[in-house]
Amino acid sequence: MYHSERNAGFTLIELLIVMVIMASAMAIVAPLTMQQVHSAQQRAEREQIRMFMQQVQYDAFFQQSTQLLWFEGRQILRGNDKVAAMQLDFVSFSNKTLTVFPSGAFSEPVVSAAVDEVTWHLELSDEKAVWSHAD
Repeated sequence: MYHSERNAGFTLIELLIVMVIMASAMAIVAPLTMQQVHSAQQRAEREQIRMFMQQVQYDAFFQQSTQLLWFEGRQILRGNDKVAAMQLDFVSFSNKTLTVFPSGAFSEPVVSAAVDEVTWHLELSDEKAVWSHAD
């Protein structure tokens, strides 16, 4: 029986076609995947801020002391000596001071922030803190 060496593998054209198909699929999927990762990181940071605000509220209540917060760009400072409490990567605040009273109440019920040029509001109440779109 005679076996031809030509049928032993793939041709260069076949390999190039497969590579073009794979490259096209990656060009479609990669940006969507990166966008989802970026979005998840933003949500995680907003959640960390929400939990931090609740912790400050609990501290004010249980220590029966007024807590001061300064929002300055991509950081949140805490206390009279403005100790850096949180460094932020995605959320940006306008310069603002917020007081948390010993009752657990906030001096302002809403704090606004920008995330990728989209305005978000952190609604602060005696029971919880919730993020919402500015729309």
